[in-house]
Amino acid sequence: MKIFQSAFLHPRFWLSWLGLGLMRLSVFLPASLQLRIGRWLGALLRPFMRSRERIAARNLELCFPEMTEADRAELLKENMLTMGTMPIETAMSWWGSDRQLQNRVVYEGLEHIESALSRGKGIILLTGHFTSMEMGGRLIMRKFPAYVMFRELKNPLFNQVMLKFRTLHSEGTILQEEPRAMLRALKKK
Repeated sequence: MKIFQSAFLHPRFWLSWLGLGLMRLSVFLPASLQLRIGRWLGALLRPFMRSRERIAARNLELCFPEMTEADRAELLKENMLTMGTMPIETAMSWWGSDRQLQNRVVYEGLEHIESALSRGKGIILLTGHFTSMEMGGRLIMRKFPAYVMFRELKNPLFNQVMLKFRTLHSEGTILQEEPRAMLRALKKK
């Protein structure tokens, strides 16, 4: 899949290219430094993510009514700090080597997937839209062949890059608007 298109040379994509370049470079950093940079980035970007923060605060309120306001506020703060790790973990899922990824994961519960597959049917794995979603998908695909869902982003450059790497590490990509493609993938197990 070709990422480079002459339209992506337009100045409106320069910041995107810079972001992608920094993401790519982050793969070469030690894991501990990646984590520190991610938390710093989360703190730096927090003022620009107020709408996400309000949504997260409301979700915490609904999910954990028994928690004190102070405990929920601390959980919210921690969540917002980890938002900065998302681009680094995404970069690791796209450009990290299998060896790099293997050193960061402990698999638990794979026997449930193996059991479901042994019955001869395809399975659907669902996840929340968490910061580690890309990484989790790549790690599962190291163990089992899988198709991945894709919803187009507003940025066409990031669309191309994400689509390329999701396709590279999977059996294929299913657009969110194509439920029949999901049924075909399930039939292939």
